[in-house]
Amino acid sequence: MSENVNTICVQGGCQPENGEPHTPPIIQATTFKYKSSEQMSRLLDLSESGYFYTRLQNPTNDIIVDLDQSLAAVQ
Repeated sequence: MSENVNTICVQGGCQPENGEPHTPPIIQATTFKYKSSEQMSRLLDLSESGYFYTRLQNPTNDIIVDLDQSLAAVQ
């Protein structure tokens, strides 16, 4: 059975696995862990994608992009 368009809009493609939240959290501030100082250097040079400064990129922004793409898919 296909999902109702309203269900798709509310869930936004979110498919949580065991132990994950059903609603995306709003991440206001956090710290990030890196494998090495070289990885951090690549992030700062913007030669590698990842999180290091939340004004540039953060998990909440990525969720908003996913929601926008989901909305575009149902329009």
